[in-house]
Amino acid sequence: MKRRRRNGFTLIEAVAVIALVGVIAAGLAPIIIAVVDVWELVSFREERGAEARIAIDWMKREMRETKDTSSILTADTSEFRFYDAADNDIRYHISGGSLYRNNNILAGNIQSLAFRYYNSSNTQLSTPVSAALRSAIRRIEIDLTISAGRENLTLSSGIYLRNFL
Repeated sequence: MKRRRRNGFTLIEAVAVIALVGVIAAGLAPIIIAVVDVWELVSFREERGAEARIAIDWMKREMRETKDTSSILTADTSEFRFYDAADNDIRYHISGGSLYRNNNILAGNIQSLAFRYYNSSNTQLSTPVSAALRSAIRRIEIDLTISAGRENLTLSSGIYLRNFL
């Protein structure tokens, strides 16, 4: 009698392999889900951070070009309005979670925007800066807080007003 050659798996072997793969997948699923969640958070945070950095750089570049000491129209904690060297009326403020330059959105998911103003002796001026003291502003500090997923990210920067030195 010839022995028959086996060409496949038995049902028990197939069930055992499926059960083993299921156990391994069940053990790895929480790890894979956690890795994907972290990747999404980091990616989202990087995107929001880049958007906020671009917005702050834009603000700094334009604010640095404030025309002269009489061209600052508003210097408040959450708003700065001025004329630049080309006599453009520029206003930075937040509304509805967005950072605005005049009526254009610079960045979204903004939690807060704070300006701090300093005179030539590096003394902080109280806000809102009165019309009489606006000409004394020489340096501005900007704090921009964005919502990045479940966290907030605060970016800070400062500038010296170029045409005031």
